[in-house]
Amino acid sequence: MINYNSFILILPEILLLCSTLIILLIDLFKRNHNITFIISLLVLFISTIFLIVMQQFDFVDRIFNGSLVIDNFSQYLKIFLCIITFTSFVYSRAYVKDFNILSQGGEFYYLALFSLLGQMIMVSSGNLLSIYLGLELMSLPLYTMIAMRRDYSKSIEAALKYFILGSIASAVLLYGFSLVYGISNSLELVDLSAFVQGAIGTKIVIFSLIFILAGLSFKLGVVPFHMWVPDVYHGSPTIITLLISTAPKIAAFAVMIRILFNSFVAFYLDWQSIMIIFSILSLAIGNIAAILQTNFKRVLAYSTISHMGFILLGLVGVEPLEGSVAYVDAIFYIISYVLTNMAIFGLLMFFSRASFDCENLDDLKGLNQVSPIMAFLMLICMLSLAGLPPFVGFYAKFSILQNLINSNHLYLAIYAVLFSLIGAFYYLRVIKLVYFDNCNNNLSLIKLNNSYHSLVFKNLLIFNVASIIIISFFPDILFDLCAQMTII
Repeated sequence: MINYNSFILILPEILLLCSTLIILLIDLFKRNHNITFIISLLVLFISTIFLIVMQQFDFVDRIFNGSLVIDNFSQYLKIFLCIITFTSFVYSRAYVKDFNILSQGGEFYYLALFSLLGQMIMVSSGNLLSIYLGLELMSLPLYTMIAMRRDYSKSIEAALKYFILGSIASAVLLYGFSLVYGISNSLELVDLSAFVQGAIGTKIVIFSLIFILAGLSFKLGVVPFHMWVPDVYHGSPTIITLLISTAPKIAAFAVMIRILFNSFVAFYLDWQSIMIIFSILSLAIGNIAAILQTNFKRVLAYSTISHMGFILLGLVGVEPLEGSVAYVDAIFYIISYVLTNMAIFGLLMFFSRASFDCENLDDLKGLNQVSPIMAFLMLICMLSLAGLPPFVGFYAKFSILQNLINSNHLYLAIYAVLFSLIGAFYYLRVIKLVYFDNCNNNLSLIKLNNSYHSLVFKNLLIFNVASIIIISFFPDILFDLCAQMTII
């Protein structure tokens, strides 16, 4: 029986759903981009406030017969997801107009909100069915959004690739779920844990685990499920690339943590072996391939692959049966990575204008001569992604390396350090272009105007990078927050 008090615990999701439907209806009859934009920001702001207030009451419960879980893990991540989407909308304001993404109305905003709703369902999912429904609700709007720039053939190509490969990955994930359900007769993650505990050594359980990890790894973009990442990042409009490379990664990783630590904890040696293979391949291919790229978005795509590999290492050097928040270092890493990635794509959109989409490495030449402030922001982001001290990226990598060493995975730690050094090359190359090369003709044409939106955009970018600097000097702020993200 459903307790109607449960609806109070999902008020942010209800608000988001109803508001998105209202925005859709408003857009049908009155296609005013400004109204759609303002209402979308207002909805995200109110949803975030709701989540923050609810978090103060420390609600912990399983609702709707275990379909959804309300705990610290889900609540904190939903707050992050709303903040990411809010920031993305502000960054997108001028870009979607300049590149004709809003030519047909406000589809961009309500599709992004539907995708956010799917992400919020994913991080709160307590059974396999809600995970799959949340995943599809997150993915389907993204497939559409990639193709919204219809005058650009690469966008259509990227959308088609992402849709086909994403559909295959969803089918693989669903097949893994069906295997588990077929042998356990249960969809609940907690119930599955009891069954799996007594099925150690059963091959069909291991097969189902492999299929599930394969489907989720596609969303993360780790090797060998990475082939879509460079083409989709390159072909998508920059704002869509930002959305794909941030919030969905957190949602997919949250689902992976729930499944592994709730249902398959007894098989941790098996899934850690799979993680090691994925991590080794991702670090090597991601870092080496990034060096060969001339398009900055493709560099960031391969950078994402390598970072996702590093994040998976955060699940290798842990002992989940100890009962601690074993995944805290991995969560710290992915949040700090997303924070930095948001700033980088925000900078690319800030430099872009209707006649010039800033996406090639050469486009950044001499940036310091045009805008020293923006050049400094890019410098901070690159140093953080490279993992150089004293920036947050260093602490993220150091904590994972420390866990690997403490868990007798010294060879993995050495391997990760080696490829981190290789990866530092392409980050330092960007810094060299920004500070030591002559100004590019395209970049010199950029007029950093003083309009209202550019001013808001610039201030938010500065705040975005300032948060990276603050966490860099006070990493315990984020570490303590991640340590509170317990699952039930």
